[in-house]
Amino acid sequence: MALAQAGRPTEAVWALRKAMEDPEWLSRAGLVLASAALRAQNNELALETADRVLAEDPENVDALVIRANVRLALRSQFEEALEDAERALEIDPDRREANMARVVALLGLERGEEAGEALIEIEISADDESVNPKMEARLCAARSVFVNEKGDVDAAAESFRDCLEEFPTDSQVVDNALEFYDGSGDGAQSIEVLRQVLEEQPLALSYRAQLAGRLLALGQVSEAEELLREATELDTKTPEAAWVELARHHAALGDIPAMAIAYERAVDVAEDPTPDLRFAAADGLLGAQRFDEALAAGQALDLPAHRDLIVGRVLYERREMKEALERIEAALRLWPENPGARYYAALTAERLGDFDRAIEEYRYSIRSDAAATDARYRLAMLHEAEGRYDRAVSAASSAAGRSPTDADATMVAIRAAASGGLNDRVKPLLKSLRGVDALQARGLVALAEGTNVRAGPAAAAALLVDAKNLNLTHAGNAELLRALVIYRGSNGGEGRVSAAVSAALKRHPDVADFHEIHGLRLEFTGAPVTETRLAFERALEIKPDHERALLGLARLEAANGRVEEAHSLLARAIEASPESDAPLRAKAELLIDAGRPEEAERALEELLHHNPYAGGAAATLASLRRGRGVVDARTSEFEARATRFASGSSPP
Repeated sequence: MALAQAGRPTEAVWALRKAMEDPEWLSRAGLVLASAALRAQNNELALETADRVLAEDPENVDALVIRANVRLALRSQFEEALEDAERALEIDPDRREANMARVVALLGLERGEEAGEALIEIEISADDESVNPKMEARLCAARSVFVNEKGDVDAAAESFRDCLEEFPTDSQVVDNALEFYDGSGDGAQSIEVLRQVLEEQPLALSYRAQLAGRLLALGQVSEAEELLREATELDTKTPEAAWVELARHHAALGDIPAMAIAYERAVDVAEDPTPDLRFAAADGLLGAQRFDEALAAGQALDLPAHRDLIVGRVLYERREMKEALERIEAALRLWPENPGARYYAALTAERLGDFDRAIEEYRYSIRSDAAATDARYRLAMLHEAEGRYDRAVSAASSAAGRSPTDADATMVAIRAAASGGLNDRVKPLLKSLRGVDALQARGLVALAEGTNVRAGPAAAAALLVDAKNLNLTHAGNAELLRALVIYRGSNGGEGRVSAAVSAALKRHPDVADFHEIHGLRLEFTGAPVTETRLAFERALEIKPDHERALLGLARLEAANGRVEEAHSLLARAIEASPESDAPLRAKAELLIDAGRPEEAERALEELLHHNPYAGGAAATLASLRRGRGVVDARTSEFEARATRFASGSSPP
């Protein structure tokens, strides 16, 4: 309760769950937890908690009302919500929240006549001076929703207009009106409603943030930012809240440095910054890679869990892995439900070679909050590299329905399913990508990659060639064309592949990808080096940091014995794509061929930091170390890693 009242609800979850283990405290703690979860829109936790309370106390009206509202929020359990509401009314006939839940449930079940009668009953019972304006506003909103559910859109629009005139700032009226206008495709009217709310209540920050978000979605970035900056200049009791919204705006744009600055301002203007705000500011400094400042801010945090987590993450970024894990473990002892802490514990364990620990931490992070990190993607990648393709697919799908689709995780799942011959799981995954052309193209590439693992390049190429309605000359399908070139290799001559490359270049002469793919095709077919070089160089003229074109030129230089020139090109490729395996792998190979094994080891160490599942790199590194007579625990760990990830697959 203290944590919840102090504005730290996420930390309160574990304590409330522990309290619920005592039968005497189950209902009291459970109601607090379920109510908080409902407010935070964590419907799964709210439903699970209400179920536990009602299992022990079936006539607990508060729990019945909470569960009814959770089921209404899910929009798929109206029948069950109606049962809960009616059961609550049997026990307490005057419980107005239960009456309102009953009306909404009836509307959801399209039992309009009964909903109308129930609504009239509520209005009659509420027709006295003791009814507060909040209840009147809810009734007005319910009437409007009811009219809309009956299919009379024009009448519903008029009803909502009337409600907004009478209750222009009531959250229930405004929220229902926004849902109505959005549902009818009238986003402009939703924006107008929000503007009117702000005219009446300029300090209504939540609606200001909603309006900014809608403007941002329309590409009106400057206006959205100005709207939020205006809030930072208003005289409020909590000026930091406006800066927090501005920080979130920058985060949505991917402008992490600006986000960090906004959080710093939030701390500066707050009269008494909350622990969560100080933590967010330190976390923002981390995201902006201002590590020294993040460390100082983290060490100054009052809460041990916050302090250990920030310091641990700074140590992780500095690659002091053992010390990092110790600090993160200390944070987890006080904050075991934190998905970010679990995630960083997994990352750190991977770098230390403890993959069993990493798997457990990723699973815990997903259970805590699947949308908070890319734990699904990382866990799926790990299992795929192990060759446990069914587990990879399951990991990528482990939060279905509880968080937004993770496109990267879905691609791993498609590739893994194809690699493992899990054909019954491929189709649903591909189906989930329908409606987004870019994702469908990526999905086909992933399918081809998995097919290559299972059946070889010829089968992968055949899959792409046979794909229906596939426009290989579209700029957004460059990855598809590249995959086809790779899998056809030196075969195919002047067939469809060469024709597609030529057509793509003719249609999009200023797209760097197509020039690089042209160079790759020339390289595979043994064309003159000067011709191949020109293609890669043209790609770099258009896009100087094109990683694959730089790699292509580096291969040509290395083949001609121009080692230093190749090194220079690979350095540019590493700078262009620091998280990519390919440049580091190519650098290590070049250094090994040049008789510089210790430098090659450093390149492989860097590769394994970014991709701990690269079994081939681990095997090479272990071999180089043994060749130098270094036979220690680290060498043994690399050998164990190479064995663990020897049979799996990863993208080319």
